[in-house]
Amino acid sequence: MQKHDPNNWHDFFDTFNVFSNSLRLESLIRPIGEYNPPPGKILEVGLGSGATSRILADMGYTVTAVDIDEKVVARAQGISTFPEETLTIRQMDMFHLEFPENHFDVVIHQGVMEHFGDDKIVEALSEQQRVARYVIFDVPNNRDNEKHYGDERFLSLARWRTLIKRAGLNIIAYNGRMCPRWTFILPHALFKNKGPVTSAVNKMFGKAYCFICKG
Repeated sequence: MQKHDPNNWHDFFDTFNVFSNSLRLESLIRPIGEYNPPPGKILEVGLGSGATSRILADMGYTVTAVDIDEKVVARAQGISTFPEETLTIRQMDMFHLEFPENHFDVVIHQGVMEHFGDDKIVEALSEQQRVARYVIFDVPNNRDNEKHYGDERFLSLARWRTLIKRAGLNIIAYNGRMCPRWTFILPHALFKNKGPVTSAVNKMFGKAYCFICKG
């Protein structure tokens, strides 16, 4: 099992790019446009590779991306080609967001919350709902056991519902993604349809959830 090394997140993020993120994170990016079409103001906390923020900037949003890791921030700043008024990248602690209430339309993050305990998850989500109307995020669930970076917590849907409610947020919709390989025996049409059938399959078998929340 790969152990979490907090000093080398920037190396891990070198394995991601705009193309791969646009494919694997459609379930995160699509609802952002559905609930808050561009233009709008988006905050990404735990910016990671920065690829998702670049996708959203290209879609017409004004994006601010923050991370506490200085090396992660420097890497993202070095590869961004957007002007600062379109995509701003800053070093910041997500537990103490330096923005006024309702400053953003949407806060997003992917692969962040599963690295923290319950109380810190609630604290982070509470801070996010303070600065934005919507909080949209993606996390692995208890069907996943791959330990992608070594210290993930794989929580059930019921557990996530409880934590999100404790943070003062309401789940207005959710979906799933990362269906295991064995589901490929199912009819191809189930995965091409973007409506209720595909949604049901992803919720039933997907190893990650995307939550759309509002305070």
